[in-house]
Amino acid sequence: MAAQIVNDPEECLDHVPAEPIVTADRSATVRPWLVQAATFVLVGLCMRPLLASIAPVLPEIVRDTGLSQRGASLLTALPVLCLGLFAPVGPLLARSIRADRAVVIILLILVASALLRSLASAELLLFSALSAGAASGMLGALLPGMVKQEFPDRVGLMMGLYVTALCGGIAAASGATVPLQSWFRGSWNWALAIWGSPALVAAVLVWLQPSPRETLTQQNTRFAPCLWRDRLAWQVTFFMAFQLAITYCAFGWLAPILRERGLDSAAAGMALSISMWGQIGASLVVPIWAARQSDQRVTVAASVGLSLAGLLGCFYLPLSGAWLWTIIMGLGQGGMMSVALIIVVLRSPSAGVAMTLSAMSQSIGYGIASAGPLALGLLREHAGHWDHAGPAIVVLALLAVSFGWGAGAAGHVNVMPARAPRIVVPQAQ
Repeated sequence: MAAQIVNDPEECLDHVPAEPIVTADRSATVRPWLVQAATFVLVGLCMRPLLASIAPVLPEIVRDTGLSQRGASLLTALPVLCLGLFAPVGPLLARSIRADRAVVIILLILVASALLRSLASAELLLFSALSAGAASGMLGALLPGMVKQEFPDRVGLMMGLYVTALCGGIAAASGATVPLQSWFRGSWNWALAIWGSPALVAAVLVWLQPSPRETLTQQNTRFAPCLWRDRLAWQVTFFMAFQLAITYCAFGWLAPILRERGLDSAAAGMALSISMWGQIGASLVVPIWAARQSDQRVTVAASVGLSLAGLLGCFYLPLSGAWLWTIIMGLGQGGMMSVALIIVVLRSPSAGVAMTLSAMSQSIGYGIASAGPLALGLLREHAGHWDHAGPAIVVLALLAVSFGWGAGAAGHVNVMPARAPRIVVPQAQ
Protein backbone atom coordinates (compact mmCIF):
# COMPACT_ATOMS: atom_id res chain seq x y z
CA MET A 1 0.00 0.00 0.00
CA ALA A 2 1.39 3.42 -0.95
CA ALA A 3 2.20 5.95 1.71
CA GLN A 4 -0.17 8.88 2.15
CA ILE A 5 0.88 12.53 2.33
CA VAL A 6 -1.32 14.37 4.78
CA ASN A 7 -1.49 18.08 5.46
CA ASP A 8 -2.91 18.23 8.97
CA PRO A 9 -4.96 21.43 9.20
CA GLU A 10 -4.69 21.42 12.99
CA GLU A 11 -0.97 22.13 12.65
CA CYS A 12 -1.32 25.35 10.73
CA LEU A 13 -4.91 26.54 10.84
CA ASP A 14 -6.91 28.27 13.52
CA HIS A 15 -10.39 27.00 14.29
CA VAL A 16 -12.90 29.80 13.88
CA PRO A 17 -16.65 29.96 13.37
CA ALA A 18 -17.80 30.25 9.78
CA GLU A 19 -19.36 33.40 8.51
CA PRO A 20 -23.13 33.17 8.36
CA ILE A 21 -25.01 32.56 5.15
CA VAL A 22 -27.69 35.16 4.69
CA THR A 23 -30.85 34.17 2.87
CA ALA A 24 -33.69 36.56 2.33
CA ASP A 25 -37.36 36.06 1.59
CA ARG A 26 -37.85 37.55 -1.88
CA SER A 27 -41.41 38.48 -0.97
CA ALA A 28 -40.17 40.78 1.80
CA THR A 29 -41.02 44.44 1.56
CA VAL A 30 -38.20 46.32 -0.14
CA ARG A 31 -37.22 49.30 1.98
CA PRO A 32 -36.58 52.57 0.14
CA TRP A 33 -32.86 52.76 -0.52
CA LEU A 34 -32.45 56.34 0.65
CA VAL A 35 -34.17 55.60 3.96
CA GLN A 36 -31.92 52.59 4.50
CA ALA A 37 -28.83 54.60 3.62
CA ALA A 38 -29.79 57.53 5.85
CA THR A 39 -30.46 55.20 8.78
CA PHE A 40 -27.15 53.42 8.25
CA VAL A 41 -25.25 56.73 8.15
CA LEU A 42 -26.99 57.88 11.35
CA VAL A 43 -25.93 54.65 13.07
CA GLY A 44 -22.32 55.30 11.99
CA LEU A 45 -22.60 58.86 13.25
CA CYS A 46 -23.54 57.59 16.74
CA MET A 47 -20.51 55.34 17.19
CA ARG A 48 -17.85 57.82 18.32
CA PRO A 49 -19.38 60.93 20.04
CA LEU A 50 -19.45 59.27 23.48
CA LEU A 51 -15.75 58.53 23.11
CA ALA A 52 -14.71 61.90 21.64
CA SER A 53 -16.75 64.20 23.90
CA ILE A 54 -14.70 63.47 27.05
CA ALA A 55 -11.42 65.18 26.11
CA PRO A 56 -12.72 68.77 25.67
CA VAL A 57 -14.11 68.84 29.26
CA LEU A 58 -11.59 66.50 30.91
CA PRO A 59 -10.08 69.21 33.17
CA GLU A 60 -13.57 70.03 34.53
CA ILE A 61 -14.27 66.34 35.10
CA VAL A 62 -11.03 65.96 37.08
CA ARG A 63 -11.78 69.11 39.08
CA ASP A 64 -15.38 68.25 39.98
CA THR A 65 -15.10 64.50 40.58
CA GLY A 66 -11.66 64.35 42.19
CA LEU A 67 -10.55 61.88 39.51
CA SER A 68 -6.80 61.23 39.66
CA GLN A 69 -4.52 61.59 36.66
CA ARG A 70 -4.44 57.80 36.50
CA GLY A 71 -8.24 57.70 36.53
CA ALA A 72 -8.33 60.31 33.76
CA SER A 73 -5.93 58.14 31.74
CA LEU A 74 -8.24 55.15 32.20
CA LEU A 75 -11.18 57.28 31.09
CA THR A 76 -9.49 57.81 27.72
CA ALA A 77 -7.93 54.33 27.41
CA LEU A 78 -10.84 52.05 28.41
CA PRO A 79 -13.05 52.79 25.38
CA VAL A 80 -10.19 52.09 22.96
CA LEU A 81 -9.43 48.78 24.67
CA CYS A 82 -13.11 47.78 24.54
CA LEU A 83 -13.29 48.54 20.80
CA GLY A 84 -11.04 45.54 20.23
CA LEU A 85 -12.19 43.27 23.05
CA PHE A 86 -15.89 43.42 22.17
CA ALA A 87 -15.62 43.47 18.37
CA PRO A 88 -16.32 39.70 18.04
CA VAL A 89 -19.52 40.01 20.11
CA GLY A 90 -21.46 41.95 17.45
CA PRO A 91 -21.60 39.18 14.82
CA LEU A 92 -22.38 36.58 17.52
CA LEU A 93 -25.32 38.68 18.71
CA ALA A 94 -26.56 39.08 15.13
CA ARG A 95 -26.55 35.32 14.59
CA SER A 96 -28.64 34.85 17.72
CA ILE A 97 -31.37 37.47 17.30
CA ARG A 98 -31.10 38.97 13.77
CA ALA A 99 -28.77 41.74 12.68
CA ASP A 100 -31.18 44.69 12.76
CA ARG A 101 -32.41 43.81 16.26
CA ALA A 102 -28.81 43.45 17.41
CA VAL A 103 -28.13 46.98 16.16
CA VAL A 104 -31.10 48.29 18.16
CA ILE A 105 -29.85 46.63 21.36
CA ILE A 106 -26.33 47.98 20.89
CA LEU A 107 -27.62 51.50 20.20
CA LEU A 108 -29.66 51.34 23.42
CA ILE A 109 -26.47 50.41 25.28
CA LEU A 110 -24.99 53.65 23.92
CA VAL A 111 -28.04 55.56 25.15
CA ALA A 112 -27.75 54.03 28.62
CA SER A 113 -24.03 54.82 28.69
CA ALA A 114 -24.75 58.46 27.92
CA LEU A 115 -27.44 58.72 30.59
CA LEU A 116 -25.00 57.44 33.23
CA ARG A 117 -22.87 60.52 32.57
CA SER A 118 -25.65 62.82 33.73
CA LEU A 119 -24.99 61.67 37.32
CA ALA A 120 -21.47 63.21 37.36
CA SER A 121 -19.90 60.31 39.26
CA ALA A 122 -16.28 59.27 38.65
CA GLU A 123 -17.15 55.58 39.01
CA LEU A 124 -20.13 55.80 36.66
CA LEU A 125 -18.06 57.78 34.16
CA LEU A 126 -15.53 54.95 34.04
CA PHE A 127 -18.30 52.35 33.65
CA SER A 128 -19.90 54.50 30.95
CA ALA A 129 -16.59 54.69 29.08
CA LEU A 130 -16.31 50.89 29.20
CA SER A 131 -19.87 50.26 28.00
CA ALA A 132 -19.70 52.93 25.27
CA GLY A 133 -16.45 51.46 23.94
CA ALA A 134 -17.92 47.95 24.02
CA ALA A 135 -21.03 49.05 22.09
CA SER A 136 -18.94 50.93 19.52
CA GLY A 137 -16.71 47.88 19.04
CA MET A 138 -19.71 45.61 18.46
CA LEU A 139 -21.23 48.01 15.92
CA GLY A 140 -17.89 48.39 14.16
CA ALA A 141 -17.68 44.64 13.59
CA LEU A 142 -21.34 44.28 12.60
CA LEU A 143 -21.91 47.14 10.15
CA PRO A 144 -19.51 46.15 7.31
CA GLY A 145 -21.29 42.79 7.00
CA MET A 146 -24.65 44.54 6.95
CA VAL A 147 -23.42 46.77 4.12
CA LYS A 148 -22.65 43.69 2.03
CA GLN A 149 -26.08 42.31 2.81
CA GLU A 150 -28.22 45.43 2.42
CA PHE A 151 -26.22 47.33 -0.25
CA PRO A 152 -24.56 44.68 -2.45
CA ASP A 153 -24.46 47.02 -5.46
CA ARG A 154 -23.28 50.08 -3.52
CA VAL A 155 -20.63 48.70 -1.18
CA GLY A 156 -18.01 51.31 -2.10
CA LEU A 157 -20.39 54.24 -1.71
CA MET A 158 -21.78 53.03 1.60
CA MET A 159 -18.38 52.27 3.12
CA GLY A 160 -17.28 55.77 2.13
CA LEU A 161 -20.35 57.23 3.81
CA TYR A 162 -19.66 55.01 6.83
CA VAL A 163 -16.12 56.37 7.32
CA THR A 164 -17.37 59.91 6.76
CA ALA A 165 -20.09 59.42 9.38
CA LEU A 166 -17.54 58.09 11.89
CA CYS A 167 -15.31 61.11 11.40
CA GLY A 168 -18.28 63.48 11.40
CA GLY A 169 -19.45 62.12 14.77
CA ILE A 170 -16.02 62.70 16.27
CA ALA A 171 -15.81 66.20 14.80
CA ALA A 172 -19.25 67.14 16.11
CA ALA A 173 -18.55 65.84 19.62
CA SER A 174 -15.11 67.45 19.81
CA GLY A 175 -16.31 70.85 18.64
CA ALA A 176 -19.75 71.09 20.24
CA THR A 177 -19.28 69.64 23.74
CA VAL A 178 -17.91 72.85 25.29
CA PRO A 179 -20.63 75.06 23.72
CA LEU A 180 -23.18 72.54 25.00
CA GLN A 181 -21.62 72.86 28.45
CA SER A 182 -22.22 76.61 28.31
CA TRP A 183 -25.78 76.06 27.09
CA PHE A 184 -26.37 73.76 30.08
CA ARG A 185 -25.05 76.54 32.38
CA GLY A 186 -21.66 74.96 32.99
CA SER A 187 -22.90 71.39 33.47
CA TRP A 188 -20.37 69.18 31.72
CA ASN A 189 -22.27 66.04 32.73
CA TRP A 190 -25.38 67.01 30.73
CA ALA A 191 -23.17 68.18 27.86
CA LEU A 192 -21.85 64.59 27.76
CA ALA A 193 -25.22 62.90 28.31
CA ILE A 194 -26.89 64.70 25.40
CA TRP A 195 -24.75 62.71 22.94
CA GLY A 196 -26.95 59.69 23.61
CA SER A 197 -29.89 61.33 21.82
CA PRO A 198 -28.67 60.57 18.23
CA ALA A 199 -28.31 56.90 19.23
CA LEU A 200 -31.87 56.89 20.56
CA VAL A 201 -33.19 58.36 17.29
CA ALA A 202 -31.19 55.81 15.29
CA ALA A 203 -32.51 52.93 17.43
CA VAL A 204 -36.11 54.03 16.82
CA LEU A 205 -35.54 54.33 13.06
CA VAL A 206 -33.92 50.89 12.81
CA TRP A 207 -36.74 49.36 14.88
CA LEU A 208 -39.50 50.96 12.78
CA GLN A 209 -38.12 49.93 9.41
CA PRO A 210 -39.72 46.82 7.88
CA SER A 211 -37.75 43.68 8.60
CA PRO A 212 -35.86 42.13 5.68
CA ARG A 213 -37.07 38.76 7.06
CA GLU A 214 -33.55 37.39 6.80
CA THR A 215 -32.59 33.99 8.05
CA LEU A 216 -29.10 33.50 9.39
CA THR A 217 -27.85 29.95 9.14
CA GLN A 218 -24.40 28.77 10.08
CA GLN A 219 -22.22 26.63 7.90
CA ASN A 220 -20.29 23.70 9.23
CA THR A 221 -17.25 24.92 11.11
CA ARG A 222 -14.31 25.45 8.81
CA PHE A 223 -10.69 26.38 9.15
CA ALA A 224 -9.25 29.84 8.49
CA PRO A 225 -5.67 30.48 7.32
CA CYS A 226 -3.12 30.40 10.11
CA LEU A 227 -2.20 34.06 9.96
CA TRP A 228 -0.80 33.95 13.49
CA ARG A 229 2.44 32.48 12.12
CA ASP A 230 2.71 34.75 9.10
CA ARG A 231 5.19 37.63 9.22
CA LEU A 232 3.24 39.86 6.84
CA ALA A 233 0.04 39.39 8.84
CA TRP A 234 1.84 40.60 11.97
CA GLN A 235 3.27 43.59 10.10
CA VAL A 236 -0.26 44.54 9.03
CA THR A 237 -1.47 44.05 12.60
CA PHE A 238 1.28 46.13 14.22
CA PHE A 239 0.90 48.92 11.66
CA MET A 240 -2.79 49.01 12.52
CA ALA A 241 -1.90 49.08 16.23
CA PHE A 242 0.66 51.88 16.20
CA GLN A 243 -1.22 54.17 13.81
CA LEU A 244 -4.28 53.74 16.06
CA ALA A 245 -2.12 54.52 19.11
CA ILE A 246 -1.04 57.83 17.55
CA THR A 247 -4.62 58.71 16.67
CA TYR A 248 -6.05 57.90 20.08
CA CYS A 249 -3.27 59.73 21.91
CA ALA A 250 -4.38 62.79 19.94
CA PHE A 251 -8.06 62.16 20.67
CA GLY A 252 -7.42 61.73 24.37
CA TRP A 253 -4.80 64.34 25.16
CA LEU A 254 -4.43 66.98 22.42
CA ALA A 255 -7.16 69.23 23.83
CA PRO A 256 -5.75 69.12 27.42
CA ILE A 257 -2.24 69.79 26.06
CA LEU A 258 -3.44 72.80 24.07
CA ARG A 259 -5.33 74.10 27.09
CA GLU A 260 -2.23 73.76 29.27
CA ARG A 261 -0.29 75.68 26.62
CA GLY A 262 -2.77 78.56 26.81
CA LEU A 263 -5.81 77.93 24.59
CA ASP A 264 -9.21 78.20 26.23
CA SER A 265 -11.48 75.17 26.38
CA ALA A 266 -13.65 76.16 23.41
CA ALA A 267 -10.64 76.83 21.16
CA ALA A 268 -8.95 73.55 22.15
CA GLY A 269 -12.11 71.57 21.44
CA MET A 270 -12.56 73.38 18.13
CA ALA A 271 -8.96 72.59 17.15
CA LEU A 272 -9.65 68.89 17.64
CA SER A 273 -12.86 69.24 15.65
CA ILE A 274 -11.06 70.96 12.77
CA SER A 275 -8.57 68.09 12.64
CA MET A 276 -11.49 65.74 12.05
CA TRP A 277 -12.48 67.57 8.89
CA GLY A 278 -8.95 66.93 7.64
CA GLN A 279 -9.49 63.26 8.41
CA ILE A 280 -12.73 63.25 6.44
CA GLY A 281 -11.00 64.68 3.38
CA ALA A 282 -8.14 62.19 3.55
CA SER A 283 -10.43 59.21 4.14
CA LEU A 284 -12.26 59.95 0.90
CA VAL A 285 -9.12 60.35 -1.26
CA VAL A 286 -6.42 58.08 0.18
CA PRO A 287 -8.15 54.69 -0.37
CA ILE A 288 -8.69 55.44 -4.08
CA TRP A 289 -5.09 56.58 -4.48
CA ALA A 290 -3.57 53.70 -2.50
CA ALA A 291 -5.53 51.02 -4.38
CA ARG A 292 -4.11 52.25 -7.69
CA GLN A 293 -0.48 51.91 -6.57
CA SER A 294 1.64 48.78 -6.92
CA ASP A 295 2.39 49.04 -3.20
CA GLN A 296 1.38 51.41 -0.42
CA ARG A 297 4.71 52.12 1.31
CA VAL A 298 4.98 55.74 0.18
CA THR A 299 1.38 56.38 1.24
CA VAL A 300 2.13 54.85 4.65
CA ALA A 301 5.23 57.01 5.18
CA ALA A 302 3.53 60.19 3.97
CA SER A 303 0.48 59.68 6.18
CA VAL A 304 2.49 58.95 9.31
CA GLY A 305 4.81 61.87 8.54
CA LEU A 306 1.93 64.33 8.21
CA SER A 307 0.38 63.12 11.47
CA LEU A 308 3.69 63.44 13.32
CA ALA A 309 4.41 66.90 11.90
CA GLY A 310 0.96 68.16 12.87
CA LEU A 311 1.20 66.84 16.43
CA LEU A 312 4.70 68.20 17.01
CA GLY A 313 3.54 71.57 15.68
CA CYS A 314 0.68 71.58 18.19
CA PHE A 315 3.04 70.58 21.02
CA TYR A 316 5.92 72.99 20.45
CA LEU A 317 5.26 75.71 17.85
CA PRO A 318 3.41 78.99 18.46
CA LEU A 319 -0.31 78.62 19.14
CA SER A 320 -1.08 81.13 16.40
CA GLY A 321 -0.56 78.30 13.91
CA ALA A 322 -2.53 75.68 15.87
CA TRP A 323 -5.34 75.56 13.29
CA LEU A 324 -2.87 74.78 10.48
CA TRP A 325 -1.13 72.09 12.49
CA THR A 326 -4.38 70.41 13.48
CA ILE A 327 -5.47 70.28 9.81
CA ILE A 328 -2.12 68.69 8.85
CA MET A 329 -2.49 66.24 11.72
CA GLY A 330 -6.03 65.38 10.60
CA LEU A 331 -4.92 64.74 7.02
CA GLY A 332 -2.22 62.41 8.30
CA GLN A 333 -4.49 60.54 10.67
CA GLY A 334 -7.22 60.11 8.07
CA GLY A 335 -4.60 58.81 5.66
CA MET A 336 -3.15 56.39 8.22
CA MET A 337 -6.49 54.85 9.10
CA SER A 338 -7.61 54.60 5.47
CA VAL A 339 -4.40 53.01 4.23
CA ALA A 340 -4.37 50.60 7.21
CA LEU A 341 -7.85 49.38 6.30
CA ILE A 342 -7.16 49.05 2.58
CA ILE A 343 -3.87 47.22 3.24
CA VAL A 344 -5.87 44.53 5.06
CA VAL A 345 -7.83 43.95 1.84
CA LEU A 346 -4.91 44.23 -0.60
CA ARG A 347 -2.68 41.85 1.35
CA SER A 348 -5.45 39.20 1.42
CA PRO A 349 -5.88 36.77 -1.50
CA SER A 350 -9.60 36.23 -0.80
CA ALA A 351 -12.56 37.69 1.05
CA GLY A 352 -12.36 35.00 3.72
CA VAL A 353 -8.72 35.77 4.41
CA ALA A 354 -9.50 39.49 4.50
CA MET A 355 -12.18 38.91 7.14
CA THR A 356 -9.78 36.88 9.29
CA LEU A 357 -6.93 39.38 8.88
CA SER A 358 -9.28 42.25 9.70
CA ALA A 359 -10.40 40.56 12.91
CA MET A 360 -6.80 39.84 13.90
CA SER A 361 -5.49 43.33 13.15
CA GLN A 362 -8.32 45.24 14.78
CA SER A 363 -8.67 43.12 17.91
CA ILE A 364 -4.94 43.20 18.65
CA GLY A 365 -4.53 46.69 17.21
CA TYR A 366 -7.09 48.34 19.44
CA GLY A 367 -5.73 46.44 22.44
CA ILE A 368 -2.22 47.81 21.87
CA ALA A 369 -3.53 51.25 20.90
CA SER A 370 -5.38 51.57 24.21
CA ALA A 371 -2.02 51.57 25.99
CA GLY A 372 -0.95 54.73 24.12
CA PRO A 373 -3.23 57.27 25.83
CA LEU A 374 -2.75 55.48 29.16
CA ALA A 375 1.06 55.62 28.91
CA LEU A 376 0.98 59.27 27.85
CA GLY A 377 -1.22 60.16 30.81
CA LEU A 378 1.07 58.28 33.22
CA LEU A 379 4.08 60.15 31.79
CA ARG A 380 2.25 63.40 32.49
CA GLU A 381 1.46 62.30 36.05
CA HIS A 382 5.06 61.27 36.71
CA ALA A 383 6.76 64.32 35.18
CA GLY A 384 4.16 66.97 35.97
CA HIS A 385 4.30 68.37 32.44
CA TRP A 386 3.76 67.37 28.82
CA ASP A 387 7.39 67.71 27.66
CA HIS A 388 7.66 63.94 27.08
CA ALA A 389 4.63 63.82 24.79
CA GLY A 390 6.62 64.74 21.69
CA PRO A 391 9.32 62.04 22.05
CA ALA A 392 6.64 59.45 22.85
CA ILE A 393 4.75 60.28 19.64
CA VAL A 394 8.01 60.13 17.65
CA VAL A 395 8.63 56.59 18.94
CA LEU A 396 5.10 55.54 17.97
CA ALA A 397 5.54 57.08 14.51
CA LEU A 398 8.83 55.25 13.93
CA LEU A 399 7.20 51.96 14.91
CA ALA A 400 4.22 52.66 12.63
CA VAL A 401 6.47 53.42 9.64
CA SER A 402 8.67 50.40 10.36
CA PHE A 403 5.80 47.92 10.36
CA GLY A 404 3.84 49.85 7.74
CA TRP A 405 6.76 49.68 5.30
CA GLY A 406 6.59 45.89 5.41
CA ALA A 407 2.80 45.80 5.39
CA GLY A 408 2.64 48.18 2.42
CA ALA A 409 4.85 46.08 0.13
CA ALA A 410 3.05 44.26 -2.66
CA GLY A 411 2.16 40.65 -1.90
CA HIS A 412 -0.25 38.44 0.00
CA VAL A 413 -0.23 36.86 3.42
CA ASN A 414 0.78 33.21 3.42
CA VAL A 415 -2.23 30.88 3.52
CA MET A 416 -0.29 27.68 2.86
CA PRO A 417 0.66 25.17 5.55
CA ALA A 418 3.55 26.44 7.64
CA ARG A 419 5.07 22.97 8.06
CA ALA A 420 6.17 20.33 5.60
CA PRO A 421 3.59 17.66 4.84
CA ARG A 422 3.65 14.68 7.16
CA ILE A 423 4.17 11.28 5.57
CA VAL A 424 1.97 8.59 7.06
CA VAL A 425 3.04 5.01 6.30
CA PRO A 426 0.24 2.54 7.09
CA GLN A 427 1.24 -0.54 9.00
CA ALA A 428 1.03 -3.85 7.22
CA GLN A 429 -2.15 -5.83 7.94
